[in-house]
Amino acid sequence: MQNQYKQMKFELHVRQCADMYIGSIQPEEIMTPIYSKNQENQITLEYKKVKIIPGLLTVIGEILTNARDVMFQQRKQKKGIQIYLDFDEIEGEIVLKTVGKGIPIEKQDNIFIPELIFSHERTSSNYQNTNLNDPKLTGGKNGYGAKLTNVLSEYFEVETKYDNLIFKQLHYEGNTKHSEPQITHLKINNKQQEDDYVQIRFKIDYNFFKFEKDQLPLLKQILYAQMIGIYSSTIIYCKQDNNTRLFLDRQIINVNNLLDYLYMFINEEHKQQNLNIINFVDQYYQLIILEDKNNIIIPGQQLQKDIISFVNGLPQNGGTHVNFINQIIKQDQLIKNLNVQDQDELEVMKQLGKQYRQNVFIIFSLLVHQPSYTSQSKDQLKTNKKDWFDTIELEKYIQQQIQQSSLLQELKIEIQQQTKKQQVLKQKDQIKKMNINSVKKLQDAIKIRDRRTECSLLCAEGDSAMSFIRSGLTEQQKQIYGRFPLKGKLMNVNSKTDRQIGENEILSQLQRSLNRYFTESLDSENDFNNQLYKNWRENKIQEMKVEFMKNLMQSETLPQSETLPQSETLPQSETLPQSETLPQSETQDETQDETEKKQSKSKTKTKKNNNEIKIKKQQKQLLKQFKIDESKLNRRIFIEENAKIFMDQINKSYLQQLKEFDIMRYKNIILLIADFFLCNREINSDSNDQIGDEGVSGLGFAIGDEGASGLGSALANCINLSNLTLYLDSNQIGDEGVSGLGFALANCINLSNLKLNLEHIYFVNCLQLIIQKFIGIMQIGASGLGSALANCINLSNLTLYLDHNQIGAIGASGLGSALTNCINLSNLELLLFNNQIGAIGASGLGSALTNCINLSNLKLDLSRNQIGAIGASGLGSALANCINLSNLKLILEQKQFICFGL
Repeated sequence: MQNQYKQMKFELHVRQCADMYIGSIQPEEIMTPIYSKNQENQITLEYKKVKIIPGLLTVIGEILTNARDVMFQQRKQKKGIQIYLDFDEIEGEIVLKTVGKGIPIEKQDNIFIPELIFSHERTSSNYQNTNLNDPKLTGGKNGYGAKLTNVLSEYFEVETKYDNLIFKQLHYEGNTKHSEPQITHLKINNKQQEDDYVQIRFKIDYNFFKFEKDQLPLLKQILYAQMIGIYSSTIIYCKQDNNTRLFLDRQIINVNNLLDYLYMFINEEHKQQNLNIINFVDQYYQLIILEDKNNIIIPGQQLQKDIISFVNGLPQNGGTHVNFINQIIKQDQLIKNLNVQDQDELEVMKQLGKQYRQNVFIIFSLLVHQPSYTSQSKDQLKTNKKDWFDTIELEKYIQQQIQQSSLLQELKIEIQQQTKKQQVLKQKDQIKKMNINSVKKLQDAIKIRDRRTECSLLCAEGDSAMSFIRSGLTEQQKQIYGRFPLKGKLMNVNSKTDRQIGENEILSQLQRSLNRYFTESLDSENDFNNQLYKNWRENKIQEMKVEFMKNLMQSETLPQSETLPQSETLPQSETLPQSETLPQSETQDETQDETEKKQSKSKTKTKKNNNEIKIKKQQKQLLKQFKIDESKLNRRIFIEENAKIFMDQINKSYLQQLKEFDIMRYKNIILLIADFFLCNREINSDSNDQIGDEGVSGLGFAIGDEGASGLGSALANCINLSNLTLYLDSNQIGDEGVSGLGFALANCINLSNLKLNLEHIYFVNCLQLIIQKFIGIMQIGASGLGSALANCINLSNLTLYLDHNQIGAIGASGLGSALTNCINLSNLELLLFNNQIGAIGASGLGSALTNCINLSNLKLDLSRNQIGAIGASGLGSALANCINLSNLKLILEQKQFICFGL
């Protein structure tokens, strides 16, 4: 029982548990840069998939990391260092020499420092460095690196020169045996001739790794390529005049930055081309993005190795920094920032980001203070992004450059074309799968499936009218004419919603007969040609507006339905039998009635057109007088898909419009009904009305408490509403209206993004066109609004404009206290400009915001509120406790600290 438990020495434990320290010691296929020379003896790098032992690369890489750390430590010195790396591909001996800095030759704990560093585990100069003013940016961390190389080597010789002393010691048999240190004193002349240096000469125990000697040339190529990468990611931080250099086999490597490193992968043919390269360099980050469509510029990139990364000079094989770059380039963060909601656009952007990522080659290097890795092999960064140095400038630069990329635009066009093709194919599949005979009473044209034949669909009101048509068709005409009896008159779709249209049985059957969906539109002639029936005709006994069918088809490109094309008219010989023709008097009366109706329609249309011309003329005069950009105003007024009904029915009461709009169908709503100068009716210059709770007339809006509360009550029924932008500025909404609006919105349980504009500045008097000011929201309204919003538990993004009101200290404090209940709130933009909140309101608002535990981005405008020194101090002290706050914009302009009343 006593022999069951053992204590191992460090050297034995490393050899028996090597994977714990250096990773896998079994051969694996990896993608890695390979060093080589071309026919002109120029050094090139190439990607290859090779079978190698990852742990072996880690062991040798520890010595290369030491050289990099010395190079980085000397980056600000007048004189840098020279690195010499030599690899004997016959015997496998490696010699690494760094000239320019030595190791102090003195004893510490009765052991010479060089022996302590390279022979005794857990020794390092990098411990206990937590000073961010002097961050630790070295590759070494745990005090194991070079000692592991020593333990896994046949022999390991350390030689260093420091001042006029030279230290030399040999370790062998896996660091279990050591020679006595040799100390040589140099003469003064020799001291002046040679710089300080450190030289490590060692030979890996290849038998331990079961590594065959015939693979030594490959190992040399990998290590040389690795050393060039380490050097390239570090040299950018060195002073240009400090003479830092890298030599491989005594040949100088002319690399000054990562861009030079990139060009070593590119062949001469592509170097002459105008390459699209994004290059970002700052104090802590270096990023190169090569746009390489179809992966032809970088040989080997098609083998799925499209990123090289370094952390503090160490080559990486993935990690949090790689995930960070991929998120930006794939536009995940960009989609989030732009708040893209349209599903089709979202899918295109997601595909676009992935496609762009697959067509670029990336080199990324960053410096991290005391980085954490997934293992001692230090090939995967574990440190979270929040513990890096600031990445804001890097993110902005990448997104800006990518958005301007010609490759991105090219890929976007390709994706859109491919998406359109897929939709067409999907539509054709639906056509093939559809059982067109399932439409009751539809009689298809015999050649309906023959794409070479153009067929037409004849419609009639009722079975009697259809039998009337059917009796007049010959067998030849039945080849190209389909027949479908309509059950009564068609619905007047002008005043109906899409849902009502879709639920109508007659229109639904007609839709299936024509084989198209209401959500589709005929964007081109090709789209139209894909339909089963190219033409249709409605045969009717009573008058019916042609516009109904046009609206049904949702396209102005369809042929006129009043008459068939001349080539498709029924033959004269197949007209109605003489016995079935209507009496001549009745025919003349009907013809006269139709003529009068057409003349009446023509006059109405002419009058309507004249009114529209007059309205547009008056609108332009108003826009010119107020110096308003018409394009901006049009964009601000409404989103056509979601709010067009407000414009179409502007002459009705506001609440009535809302009921008819069937607003519950939408998940994303934008209602802009502020500063409204345009209306769809003739402007009466003698009218002095204003648009209020009961209706509209003339120019301008003046919605009051009742209208605002009614709006909120209607929106409360939108159970699927997640994103809402509501502009109600420049109205006459008081405390009652704002509170009612807020309490109603509290029922929108899925609301996550809210932008609410309640600025109270001006309204327009339509008769005299005089701009006037009026009193806005008082403290009761602000508190009531905040208390109601506290029920929006899913609210994460909130923009609230309450400037130019009178909410006061009580309103500000109440608003802040209520917002603390929004536990998911992360982004808040609060504009309280000119509200007289004072010192008490500012302090109360700040104290309340402290409890918003997830708040990370805050913009707070408290200008012109006389918060004073006390209010500013209280606000600052409170905001200091917002532990997750990362971005803060605080605006305190316009005499904040002058006595109230000045």
